[in-house]
Order: sequence, then structure tokens, then C-alpha cells
Amino acid sequence: MSEGRDGSGVRVKVREAVCNAIAGGSAGVISATVLCPLDVIKTRLQVYGLPSNLSSTAPPGRVIISGLQYILKNEGLPGLYRGLSPTIVALFPTWAVTFSVYNHLKGLLHSQDDNSGELSVQSNILAASCAGIATAIATNPLWVVKTRLQTQGMRPGVVPYTSIWSALQRIAEEEGIRGLYRWYDLSCKNKVVLVMVLCTTLV
Repeated sequence: MSEGRDGSGVRVKVREAVCNAIAGGSAGVISATVLCPLDVIKTRLQVYGLPSNLSSTAPPGRVIISGLQYILKNEGLPGLYRGLSPTIVALFPTWAVTFSVYNHLKGLLHSQDDNSGELSVQSNILAASCAGIATAIATNPLWVVKTRLQTQGMRPGVVPYTSIWSALQRIAEEEGIRGLYRWYDLSCKNKVVLVMVLCTTLV
């Protein structure tokens, strides 16, 4: 009888995990799609700075409107959605790696904590930090591709990437593994902090 209840409990947990993954992924896709034009402008400002026709004292609203107008004029509507595909592709491995590693380490660390069934704060932070590092390692190439796609409209003379796969191949061939892990240290720090906050909030 207890085995039946255990099996039912496992199925409920699996169903909840799948529903949460689908809901989280769908929310991420909608959010990424809506905010993509602003993300493109943000990335270009970070890489190239302000356009020559704007001063450093220009109000943020004017910078955004000027950026949208420039992209629409020179690249059309697709220009506002450069980098959206790798962002969406990265959403699912991000959460899959994060929670898989976190839950696995949580199970390993339970044996070292007391028998109350609760992880200590230190163990929880350790598990979350390792999950953040693993997530950064797994997804950093996609974030590099996203940045390249978002800025390639401003790099005249450079043969544009045609897809996520072509970008990954060309970066690996032309720049090696280092090219796929540019800005890894910054990405890793961001992921660790994000996962730590998320996991400590959910526990």
C-alpha cells in the first residue's frame, strides 16, 4: 500500500516539475520576445557606446527612440529581433541544468546535514553556487552568439552569421574554444548570484 502511495507521490512531483518547466519556459519566451528590441539596443550601447548624433547628456528616452529608429531604417523589423533565437534556445538548458545540478547536490549534501530534512544555509548556498557555475558553462556559447547576432548589423564588411549553428561553427573555427567562452567570468558571476537568490527563495 505504501509503495502505491510512494509511486503516486513521485508521479505528482514529476507532473508538477513538468508543469513548472513549461510555465517557466513559456513565460521566458514571451518575456524575451517582448523585450528583445530593448535588449538589442542595450547590447549595442554596451559594445559600441552612444551613436555620434547623441551626446552623453541625452535623456534615456531619446537614446531608446533614436536606437529603434536607426535599426528600423537600416535593418528593418528583423533587426529589432536579432539574437532572439539563441535567447529562446538557451532558456530551456538554463533551467534544466540549474535545477538538475542543484537538486542532485542538494541530495548529496543532505547526508552531511542534520536529520531534520532541511539543508543548512551554507549547504544551500554551495549547491546553488555549483548549479550557477554549471549553467554558465553549459549556456555561455549561446549568450556569445546572441551578442554577436545583435551587433552584426553594426559591423560592415563582416560576413553575417546565418543561424545559431553557423555562428557556433564559425566562432569555434576562427577563434577556438576561447571565442565561445568570452565574458565567461562575468556570466558565471551573474549566474551564481541569480541561482543563489532563486534557490534560497524557493527553499
